[in-house]
Amino acid sequence: MKLFDNKNIFSLFIAVVVLAVGFAGYRSVKNYFAYNDIRVRNENYHFIARTDALLNALDEEMIASAGYLGTMGGSANSTILPVRRKKVDMLLRQLQQEAAQNSALSPWNAPFQKLSKQLLDVRSRIDTLGSDYRSIFSEGYAAEAVASLLQPLGDIVKTAKDQAVAEALTLYRNYEYLRQNAALETSLVLFFLESKKPMQNEDLKLWDDQLKKNYLPSLKALNDLRLREKLETTIAAAPDEADTGKHIRAEIFFDAADGHYRTDENTWLSLNHDRFATFDKLRKTVAESAQTAAGKLLENRKAAMTQSLIWLVLLIGLAVFLYLTRRRLDKDKQLVETAMQHMEIEKAAREAKDQFLANMSHEIRTPLNGIVGFTQLLKSTDLDEEQEEFVSIIETSSENLLGIINDILDISKINAEKMDLEEISFNLVEKVESVAEILSAKAEQKGIVLSVFIDPSIEPYHIGDPTRLTQVLMNLTGNAIKFTPENGDISISVEKEADGRLLFKVKDTGIGISKENQSKIFEAFSQADSSTVRKFGGTGLGLTISSMIVKLMEGELQLESEEGRGSTFYFSIPLREEVRPERRISTSFSGLKTGIAMADEAQHTDFYRFLGIYLEALGCKPEFYTYEELLENKDYGRLPQLMLFSHQELAESNAMQKQIRFLPSVTVLLTNNTLKSHTKEEHLFRAKLTAPVTLHKLSQMLSQTSAELKSGSNAAKLAKERIRFEGLNVLIVENNLVNQKVLKFMLSNLGIEATVVRTGGEAMIQRKKNIHDILFISTLLPDINGIDTARMIRDYEEQNDLPHIPLIAMTGQKLKKMKASYIEAGMNGYLVKPAHFESLKILLLEYFGDKAKKH
Repeated sequence: MKLFDNKNIFSLFIAVVVLAVGFAGYRSVKNYFAYNDIRVRNENYHFIARTDALLNALDEEMIASAGYLGTMGGSANSTILPVRRKKVDMLLRQLQQEAAQNSALSPWNAPFQKLSKQLLDVRSRIDTLGSDYRSIFSEGYAAEAVASLLQPLGDIVKTAKDQAVAEALTLYRNYEYLRQNAALETSLVLFFLESKKPMQNEDLKLWDDQLKKNYLPSLKALNDLRLREKLETTIAAAPDEADTGKHIRAEIFFDAADGHYRTDENTWLSLNHDRFATFDKLRKTVAESAQTAAGKLLENRKAAMTQSLIWLVLLIGLAVFLYLTRRRLDKDKQLVETAMQHMEIEKAAREAKDQFLANMSHEIRTPLNGIVGFTQLLKSTDLDEEQEEFVSIIETSSENLLGIINDILDISKINAEKMDLEEISFNLVEKVESVAEILSAKAEQKGIVLSVFIDPSIEPYHIGDPTRLTQVLMNLTGNAIKFTPENGDISISVEKEADGRLLFKVKDTGIGISKENQSKIFEAFSQADSSTVRKFGGTGLGLTISSMIVKLMEGELQLESEEGRGSTFYFSIPLREEVRPERRISTSFSGLKTGIAMADEAQHTDFYRFLGIYLEALGCKPEFYTYEELLENKDYGRLPQLMLFSHQELAESNAMQKQIRFLPSVTVLLTNNTLKSHTKEEHLFRAKLTAPVTLHKLSQMLSQTSAELKSGSNAAKLAKERIRFEGLNVLIVENNLVNQKVLKFMLSNLGIEATVVRTGGEAMIQRKKNIHDILFISTLLPDINGIDTARMIRDYEEQNDLPHIPLIAMTGQKLKKMKASYIEAGMNGYLVKPAHFESLKILLLEYFGDKAKKH
């Protein structure tokens, strides 16, 4: 039965709360009185320390009185004694006033009054010079005056409840008794030294009794080890007057028989001065210890009292709340029932959400299981290099998704910061490069150049959590792609810092983040502003998760950004290297001159910078060329052996496309097309390298092209040998019958069956059949000249998105005069009439060397 539905139970509950309020009130009052009692004691403990000065002044007055009596009121002592009495009176008056104004110090009022009367009595006896010195010192000062002051101290020691305080105050009292005993001895002996009188047996016995009391109390039973150490240090540091004191006392003892003392009063007073100083230090040390212990006790009791008061206030508030709730129970019953219904609905909603998340997790895992399973089966089949790369990307993507799906779905786990990191061996290079491979398709959809760079000096294998690291890089790179406009640049880089930590950066040329929004970018469900959510979507959880993971990896995710100019997210983490025999760079291409072509100097982005570093690591000598330099260069002999062109930039330069086919270098196309679809410029290049460019891909490409360079240098030798081309279809466009027969016969000797047509129109018909690998076109044709025929073929290929096949001009005209026209029309090369068999073989080997076989 619910509490609010039963008035009797609810009333009983109110009664229980009221009882609890009463009990809390009782505890509060009890704690208050206990706190007040400790406070009063604490004030007395502090007051005891302030009576030190008065006790010391009484000792000084007693010693001065001894000198005064010994000299029978001599002039020197008659001057000192009033000063000592005045000091005692002043200190006594100050303490009396303080005790009178503070009720906590009321136990001191009576002893102070008694001390005042006793001082008047003993001083009057001293001033008459007629009283017995023994009664003055032993009874007047020690037994009456000083004892009055020590009586409250004894009462306080007896009533001390805390062991540490009681021990300290007991020691304080003992040290005070020792000091008083030392003062009595000093006064007694000083009296005889000043009076030059012999000591009687009673005097010697009194002296002996005082010497018996002159021993420090043992500290072995002291529980406070720190206090014991301080006291022992003070005692050890005190001047050692054992031998000197014994000698002086023995000398006075022997001289006491006749009163002819060899020891003067100053020597005696100096001997005792060090003892008084030691006793003062000991008393101060134990007083401070007692105050410290009492202060802690007071704080503890204050905390208990505060806690009781808080509970009392809370319970009173609860009682008032329950009382008001009870009064409004009838009126608000419907509201309560509605609230309960809402609670049930919310509970059901939470359960439904949990069930939904569980079901969604299952539904996501089910197709992923199929993807992973069939990917593994697919890997076991015979695949070419391209297919293997596709399967590898699918497998890596699936594994990453499976690795992070639990954390994406379990938001509560993320908010609770209960992620556990693995410590396993993994290939850092493969993991970082796989992030770029996986996301390269998204980047290309927006025309973004996505580059990845891993410092060549970094070893491949490390110990850490590859899944979490990949998750962070996937998130940062995915965000960069999302917030970078078309034709932008994004780079992922890993570099080694001086302290061995690895610095990861994801840099983009996107929209950037303003200074005011950078502070909240790592908050959960936050983005730069609401317009960002509307335009780009997203939950805003990604950076929160990434920041949390980086923090667990002993790093900090940081941001540098300027609105409108891009952002750089970076973090530095310690990853322990795992030394293995294999190395990232296993092949050196020392001395290979390599050129990197750029549209202009402004295009020298991270992509080209990383490419240059990679080439240098592989032993190459990279040089950068702008398109303008290549187009204006008249001396191709000085160009590097290898030239690399970016597909994205090349597609925007028709002039460069036409010039490439005449470059003597082996040309390589750097394409951002992850699907590796055929491009219109592909036929112009000997090799193709798909982005993102990695050190491994670059090494493979250089191995392939360097082999071609070697084979290219032997092309002339190979042309002199008997060779045949297999599977090659050639179209001859020539109207001269003799030229037709010569070229066809030459091709026949090379194992090639050629098709012959006479006009440009017929050539166009044959091209549309798409069955030929290369066309030889005479520049002079009866209907349409060769240059216009080439233009028609290229236009047709452009309109139908077909790859460009090689077009070779056959000309008898001056080459320098017509070369520009051939390039402009889209021709790839030329053959000078009359054609030489060796030149024809070299030309065909240049394009179709893979189809040539020795015969």
